[in-house]
Amino acid sequence: MSNKIEIPSFDWFGRYKLALHTAWVTYAVIQAWEREYFGKEKFKEIDAELRRRTMKPVGQKLVEKLQLNPDIEGALKLVGAYTREIWGYGDPSFVEITKESPKRGTLRISMCRGWAKWDKAAGINCADGCPHEYHAVLSALSNNFNVTLTKALPKGDNCCELIIETESE
Repeated sequence: MSNKIEIPSFDWFGRYKLALHTAWVTYAVIQAWEREYFGKEKFKEIDAELRRRTMKPVGQKLVEKLQLNPDIEGALKLVGAYTREIWGYGDPSFVEITKESPKRGTLRISMCRGWAKWDKAAGINCADGCPHEYHAVLSALSNNFNVTLTKALPKGDNCCELIIETESE
């Protein structure tokens, strides 16, 4: 005798969170293994290249969808949307962007779900990789942007803060 069993299901948001969580856990496990296998310095090099190669296509999708201009405002909208939608599950309360001048702006992240769930015992400092990741995302818009991390949750600050600057007008 057999009985059909109903398969549990998630709503769209639950699916999104689960898929994102699965992707980032997989990424974190791979990073921990790379760091252990190759050593800290080689790991930093591998991680920077991996972020460059994987995040530029994400940036390209966002640039296309949001129809952004390659100026500081477009750059800030890009990193703001990327941060809120990829790292923050769409919650706007943890991400703030400020345009300080036609060539400079600031991204502040008061809570990063990736950092909150990160295995701190693995010894990986995500602040080492984030500037590479954000530069890769911005390279989808233009190669004229620089990213500087000035504050970081892993370093004990109350937020992550990135300065976005453009080399052109």
